[in-house]
Amino acid sequence: MARSLVLISGYYGFDNLGDEAILEQLVSEVKAASINPKDIVVLSNNPQLTSQQFAVDSVNRWSLKDIVALLPRTRLFISGGGGLFQDTHSLKSIIYYGGLIALARLLGSKILIYAQGLGPLNKPISQSLTKQFLQLADKICVRDDKSFKMLEQWGLKTKSIRTADPVWALQPSTPPQAVSEQITVPPASKGKPSLIGISLRTGAGFSQSHLRKLVETLQSSLDQSATLVMLPLQDEQDRPILSSFADLWHGKNQIIWLAPETKLLPSQWLALIASLDMVIGMRLHSLIMSLANGKPVVGISYDAKVEIILNQFAQPNLKFNPNQENEDHEGNKDWIATIESALTNYSQLSSLANVEARNCREAACQNGALIAKILA
Repeated sequence: MARSLVLISGYYGFDNLGDEAILEQLVSEVKAASINPKDIVVLSNNPQLTSQQFAVDSVNRWSLKDIVALLPRTRLFISGGGGLFQDTHSLKSIIYYGGLIALARLLGSKILIYAQGLGPLNKPISQSLTKQFLQLADKICVRDDKSFKMLEQWGLKTKSIRTADPVWALQPSTPPQAVSEQITVPPASKGKPSLIGISLRTGAGFSQSHLRKLVETLQSSLDQSATLVMLPLQDEQDRPILSSFADLWHGKNQIIWLAPETKLLPSQWLALIASLDMVIGMRLHSLIMSLANGKPVVGISYDAKVEIILNQFAQPNLKFNPNQENEDHEGNKDWIATIESALTNYSQLSSLANVEARNCREAACQNGALIAKILA
């Protein structure tokens, strides 16, 4: 049986902007390798929407029968990107994604681990299973130094390469005019950010007390002329906490909601975030999309992957204790100092973002080059 398919596995079809952005870039890289779009199949939680958005075939990620039927015709099985191998809540993610890799290997497909970030892997069994599954791959590319060092320790360096998150290479596309017009405001004074995106997510130890502290901090620090743009990047998780933020806000600043009637492509979100001056946020890809366009960020590091990117770009971080339900409001001055410093040093932070973003784009382009080489 002829092998012509490229089968893509990841956290797709869950309405998470970051993962959908990875998929959009990944699909474009596979197509650039002269693969017929009809031969690209994505395992998705929402196959109909995935097919509609990215013009590829898609099957239900939970249908083992459909997956097994595809694998004998699969030329390359791609696992990634994102943080698939982690045990934050349980071993389920490791077993699911690793099991698919093992099945693909058993049925004769080439395997590429694509731009993943490994961990957290807190349990010895998590580390052992992940190592065994990754040993089955033909090539492994990871998006950060910590993951690459882990591969070195496991003796997998020879088949591994340090690249970068694929979204650094994603090209913006034009959003509908009705959406882009929502955030068109008169320019502020030179060097002073006026359009500030807010990206928050429910959970991750970020309590209502932390939220109140954030609101109080921004109300104390932001100029009244600044406009706040709410960014619900995973609607189900993000909209509730952003709504709570808006309800708590008593400043004179205008609050804008990006609530498109039609589903936007990640590349269209990229264009919208590029039109902002700064993003204050939790979601990794809200920060990446801002930094990729040379716009500074203030991160809220709920996860190691967020702290990694903030340190890499020398951008400010609003640190919080996820185990502390009632945040000490006497400590607000630390957050206020961080925000005020970010506003004062806006131009310097922007310059840092531009320089490092170029490096990340170059590293991310290696993902596509590797796919092209494997499929040549």
